[in-house]
Amino acid sequence: MAKKEEMLQRLDGLLSGPARNPRREAAPASPDAGRAISAQELERRRRAGRKPSWDRERLTANRTYTSLSLDSESYSKIREIARINGLPYKDLIDAAMRKFVELYEERHGPVVISGEPRISADSLV
Repeated sequence: MAKKEEMLQRLDGLLSGPARNPRREAAPASPDAGRAISAQELERRRRAGRKPSWDRERLTANRTYTSLSLDSESYSKIREIARINGLPYKDLIDAAMRKFVELYEERHGPVVISGEPRISADSLV
């Protein structure tokens, strides 16, 4: 009989609407409950746990981001070599690209980077 009553109570609970969370109701109110929080405090809380912006700038200084299309097998091997050596695969790809440029310049001479594009976007309009 107790099982039947328990089942009926659970069914009533499901049909009566959202379930109450007894843990949440019994939890003590936070110290900020009922008190307005300043915009500065909200911003401080939002930024909590982030790295300082200077750190991001230092990490991305002198870097250009691009996408590459690689042969699946080569890519898998590069990832595995990086994993074996405990390196991020992007660093391994960067080292490979630098080595390629070095070998190319040994064979064909220095590569001169042109400072300005041959045409300007303004000339197209």
